[in-house]
Amino acid sequence: MTKDRQSGFSRVRAFTLIEVLVVVAIMGLLMSLLLPSLSRARDQAKLVACKSNLHQIGLAIISYAHPAGIIPYGPNVDAIPPYLEGNDGTKATNQIWTGPQTPVVNNMALGLLMNRSLAFPELLYCPADDSSDPVEELAKVRQQRFEPGYCSFTYRQLDETTGRGRIENLGRNSMKGKAIALAMDTNSVVTFDPAYYRTNHKGRRVNVLYLDASVLSFNNEKNTFSFRDQDFFAPPPSPDVSALDARRDEILQAADAGYVGGQP
Repeated sequence: MTKDRQSGFSRVRAFTLIEVLVVVAIMGLLMSLLLPSLSRARDQAKLVACKSNLHQIGLAIISYAHPAGIIPYGPNVDAIPPYLEGNDGTKATNQIWTGPQTPVVNNMALGLLMNRSLAFPELLYCPADDSSDPVEELAKVRQQRFEPGYCSFTYRQLDETTGRGRIENLGRNSMKGKAIALAMDTNSVVTFDPAYYRTNHKGRRVNVLYLDASVLSFNNEKNTFSFRDQDFFAPPPSPDVSALDARRDEILQAADAGYVGGQP
């Protein structure tokens, strides 16, 4: 503050344009340094929340299976070509509501936990689900609409197991590894049709739920746990197994191996 000699009044010294620009540049630099850290912290928080959801799903599966010792799977649903595939409980799926499939308007796979051992159906959705599923798909189930409903997690059912769904022992997968993974983040990086593209955690990380309700997180930068374009167009490995089914099996095998090997 300076005093005007002629008027006798004090004047406040204003910032020069250069000073303002320097302050703005410093603030911009600080923001550029802080924003990536904040973004990583936010992503990490969602990853942890997702692990918590899967853990609660694991406890719900154990609670569901406790009386009979069998994990939830099925029911046997019809295919609606070319959009919906049939499933007799032996294919891993993220579908939780049959919609128009026979049996009509019925819970399936992880959806069987709803209104039984899973207190909050919102747990079936990953906080880092990059699609609109957490809102739109859950609404289908709650309103019992004639549309198929999906969640954020792919559930094994009886896929890649030699057992009969016993909670204490699912048996072995086709690579002779112990079948121990129950569910995981659904990731599809398919580009030929936007409807098929969907990821959790931007496809970079995948949480996997195991039989003991523990959850491990794995790097997915190489799409170890993702469906890819080639999985839809590759020649089938055998007349009885499609390329897409074979890819499901590979993902389950990688998840099983991750439990004992640390990183698949």
